Amino acid sequence: MSNIIVSPTSGVIEFNTGSAGSSSFMTSTAPIRLDATGGNVWFTGSNVGIGTTNPSTRLHVAGGNILVDSQYGIRFNDANTRIYTNAETPEDLIIEADQDLLL
Repeated sequence: MSNIIVSPTSGVIEFNTGSAGSSSFMTSTAPIRLDATGGNVWFTGSNVGIGTTNPSTRLHVAGGNILVDSQYGIRFNDANTRIYTNAETPEDLIIEADQDLLL
């Protein structure tokens, strides 16, 4: 059974499979949780689509670009491999890697 729990006080909407009641709210096991106060938001167990109703991977963006502000970029799991721009020269693309960099 699925529950939709809305808490206007906390600004959270949560979809979960626990029993209805206060103990099933704000759990880390909820498959979908939206927090309007700047807290964590997550979707588990499926793909997410932006611009598509049939996402084929964890994050599928269709019909548009992904915009990343200057000084931010894509960071990989090892935290030392990244692709980014910086504020001083936002037109430059910087690629960093701890190990071999193959282009």
